[in-house]
Amino acid sequence: MPRAARGAKRRKTRVGGGDAAARGGHDEGESGDGANLLCALPLALQEHIASLLDHDSLFTSARVCKAWRDVVSSASPTPMRGVLKRIVEGNAQLLKLIDHYKFNDRDPPPSWLADQPDRLEILQDRRDTGVRFLEMYTEEARRHRDDPEWMGIQTSVPFGLLELARDRARGAESRFPKTLADKWTSRDVYKHLYGRSCYDCASFCHHLTRQVVTDDGYFDPSFGGVPSFMRETGGALKMRLCKACSGGYAKSTPAQRLATGAAAKDFFLLRPADLRPLPHGIDTNPVDPGWAPMRLYRKVDVTEAALARWGDRASWEKERHKRLVGKV
Repeated sequence: MPRAARGAKRRKTRVGGGDAAARGGHDEGESGDGANLLCALPLALQEHIASLLDHDSLFTSARVCKAWRDVVSSASPTPMRGVLKRIVEGNAQLLKLIDHYKFNDRDPPPSWLADQPDRLEILQDRRDTGVRFLEMYTEEARRHRDDPEWMGIQTSVPFGLLELARDRARGAESRFPKTLADKWTSRDVYKHLYGRSCYDCASFCHHLTRQVVTDDGYFDPSFGGVPSFMRETGGALKMRLCKACSGGYAKSTPAQRLATGAAAKDFFLLRPADLRPLPHGIDTNPVDPGWAPMRLYRKVDVTEAALARWGDRASWEKERHKRLVGKV
């Protein structure tokens, strides 16, 4: 028997479970040794598991197999609730302002507007303007669906889209007309909001009171969107960081989604040769602007590089412990 035929026969014998097991359970609904156990769960439970993942874990899981990709890209709002919740929490101050100066047809006007008829009329117009602004934004998004540059050109996000994200994260009914809300899947809502928020804290703006509230302390009713006061890193890895998060990299914390070059060497135990092929962003050094710019790597990338160097997490942790003990 030819050598190649003998090798093929041995591989077929080891598989034992047929084509489904050979593919590692990549086909939905199939199971076996090494198969994708997610396929055996009810769809509702699969979506609930996806809703508990953070951004990096959620979209990395979509690359595991077809079954996981179908869960992440489904039209159901459930898988996106976790990442939408992060956007909502990052902009809690903005949403609080919106709620304070907004009311709808079912609720009476706030008591503090009783003796301010002019302000009441303006806010009534603002309530209607929010729907119109979201309608215009929806049309622009549809028109530029195939233009990758459109996301970077736009500098504002409608308040209505942020309110829609909060409703989807809560599983509540939206205040916007159903025909308008149905044009936005939860995935599209997250895509538009994520592309204009800070990579680390998910907020749109840290100078909120100067931009959305007028000099006399009132909410600006003519303001249709949230401006982006973000700075984009240089280098191959383009990321939007607010001033607070950029300055926070003077000291590394577990909550940060990026790792500085120093953290990649000290915590992830990577050598310059390991970091060289990884994409990175360049930003002003937060310790001293006169020093060399800092390099920022995604933690998912440096984690993968660390596992590739040390083989597994146990060996990596063992080496870290050994080095820490040696420094004492």
